[in-house]
Amino acid sequence: MAELAKTEFSRELGQVIAGEIRLFTLRRTAHEGKTAQRREQITQLEHQTRGLESQLNASATEITLIARELEAMQSLADKKLVTLERVIARERDAARLTGERGRLTATIAQSRTKANELQLALIQLNEDLPSEAPPGCASWPRRSPSCASARWRRTRPPASRSVRRRAASSTSWPCIRRVGGGRGRHPHADCARR
Repeated sequence: MAELAKTEFSRELGQVIAGEIRLFTLRRTAHEGKTAQRREQITQLEHQTRGLESQLNASATEITLIARELEAMQSLADKKLVTLERVIARERDAARLTGERGRLTATIAQSRTKANELQLALIQLNEDLPSEAPPGCASWPRRSPSCASARWRRTRPPASRSVRRRAASSTSWPCIRRVGGGRGRHPHADCARR
């Protein structure tokens, strides 16, 4: 009878552990996918920002060239060698380029802000992962097998003390080893009693 209980307990424990490992693997895969997606978005924004900065530099160069051309055209217009319409057209071009330069500057600022927001989201994503552990398991590294089966220990029917001792002696998980007794306070005693 005790042997049957031990085998059933081991089988149930194996199924629970396998289920928890699958769950943690799926969570890790989802986390890695989100992390990769955020990093790719940040890289795309950095490339976009560099492209916009190149456009901004080209616009600044074009504005400088138009300003020099306007000086020359203004002196020719004063001598009545160039029509006023041509001077006004170049001034209009200079004003349009100045507006374009302002738009590019604003777009660069938006791209940098979005990249910073994604960096913060990436940091938050990495910080949120350990918070998925059961209560009382915070001091253990992420995805600790001892914490992984805490939910199962809370919901299973109580086994006899001898079954728990035999099961605890066959595992290296400290939480399970302390279930059912032990003199010292184990850091995961709360985890095992729930």
